[in-house]
Amino acid sequence: MGKSDVPTPCPGCGYRISASTCERCGGRITNFEGTKTLEPGPGFFLADLIHGFVAFFAGALALINRKEFVGKLGLPVAVNLIVLLVVFVGFFWGLWELFEGMLDGDWAWFEFLKDWVSWLLPVLSLVLATVSMVLLSPVIIETVTGPFLEPLADVTEKIHGGAGMRAPERGFWESIVWGVRSSAQILLVQLLVLIPCLILSLSGIGAIIAMVIAAWLNALIWFEMPFSRRGYGLRARRQVLRRNWARALGFGLGFQVGMFIPIFNFVLLTPAAAVATSSLYFHLEKGLPGSTFRPPPAGDPS
Repeated sequence: MGKSDVPTPCPGCGYRISASTCERCGGRITNFEGTKTLEPGPGFFLADLIHGFVAFFAGALALINRKEFVGKLGLPVAVNLIVLLVVFVGFFWGLWELFEGMLDGDWAWFEFLKDWVSWLLPVLSLVLATVSMVLLSPVIIETVTGPFLEPLADVTEKIHGGAGMRAPERGFWESIVWGVRSSAQILLVQLLVLIPCLILSLSGIGAIIAMVIAAWLNALIWFEMPFSRRGYGLRARRQVLRRNWARALGFGLGFQVGMFIPIFNFVLLTPAAAVATSSLYFHLEKGLPGSTFRPPPAGDPS
């Protein structure tokens, strides 16, 4: 792809632009309160990490407190609840059946261990189902719920950029196809790291490493929403998130914590992720390699 073929993202809203002024946001993106113009780009990594983490829960609060979201939560919450229940029960039942099948075989010299293993079976199935859900369920949930979360992303973008903010028109099934194609690539990576992460999770430092890996994959998955609305694929998503890694990782960690908060995880987990990534996207430096856009120096209003 030649340089002239690479889409140029608006430094503010990230949608493709062909002129100096963006027709959607007018070059001005504000914070959630509308009191400050955002200056996209990475800052001190620790501050960005905290910002990404807090933004996930700020998204949940916005869903509850802001009138713009009234009437738009019913369907996303219902889909979130159904998908999470199905995914968790599926993991637990599958692991239980797998371990019971292993118990039915001949253990030869280790037959004396069968009673002990059968006693541990429910606990082991629960633990491994939980770890599997942390690693694999986000991509499944995002793929299924993504089209139902688009109205929340629309509202979030208009809060930041004004009424002119709009994504290119895309039908429900087109959104499904786009999401499945992108998510399949990430799911392959997750399957490759699943077994190492399951092994790592059995030790203290290993569990931390597995958590960081899962957090990064969560970010890669959930930032699909703002990127797909702008027509950018997985490659562009990886490039931009690498340059803004601390905010992305902070969001991923926040999402993981949210998965273990009772009631919240079954009600607001995916809607909060949609709002958080749609909002956090405006804080990212968005230049793509080969595009004509380069972020202005700090303090430069151009």
